Amino acid sequence: MGMVEVPVIRDNWNQDNFFGQDFVRNSDTKDVCALSTCYAASGEDRTQRKTKVNGQFQTLNIPIPPVLKNYNAGMGGVDLSDQLLQCYQVLQRTRKWWKTLFFHFMDISATNAYIVHKKITEGMTHKDFRQCLANELLERSELQLNPNPTPGRPPRSSVRAEHCPVPLTSDHLARKSSKATFGRKNCRLCSILFKKEQKTPWRCRACDIPLCLQLDRNCFEKWHTAECDKFRK
Repeated sequence: MGMVEVPVIRDNWNQDNFFGQDFVRNSDTKDVCALSTCYAASGEDRTQRKTKVNGQFQTLNIPIPPVLKNYNAGMGGVDLSDQLLQCYQVLQRTRKWWKTLFFHFMDISATNAYIVHKKITEGMTHKDFRQCLANELLERSELQLNPNPTPGRPPRSSVRAEHCPVPLTSDHLARKSSKATFGRKNCRLCSILFKKEQKTPWRCRACDIPLCLQLDRNCFEKWHTAECDKFRK
């Protein structure tokens, strides 16, 4: 449909009919335009407005268009939702268009849930509802990640991290020395079992004890078995 000339406002409001649709423009504090197919442009309801006539304010009875009256009666739905959406948005700037829609749907879902909750239970603010919702979502995610935790038993990763072989000397110190055995110490297990000195560049990080770590002589593994418990006391 092309451009249509809007009728001039007379007596604070005017009406016209375009292609079977009633057009209304009301002039109050600001001009308000409405286009409707189900409401008539004129009605019997009237309201009082102060209007400046010949330099003086006079109280006049101004007709209320039915389309604007019904809009004001139901404006608490979408307008209230839009106001609540602006308070605690999770929407962040992103280059992905689908993320914008996803965050917007999250905001709408949380806002609608708060409106329904407010009708059922009073006394909770919008901010408190959002915080409670976030805490419940975090608790559910923790249960899904670890549904059956074993109490009192540390994870295997922490046990492996405690007892692991590490070099006795850092690489940059070893390069400065001309000796191949620089930084090496006597293996504790070899000294106990074989009564001889056996140099090793490795130690246990948790025990801080030098131990051999070779294919034919793995004192590190043997030291951490039940057989060598008597040596660790």
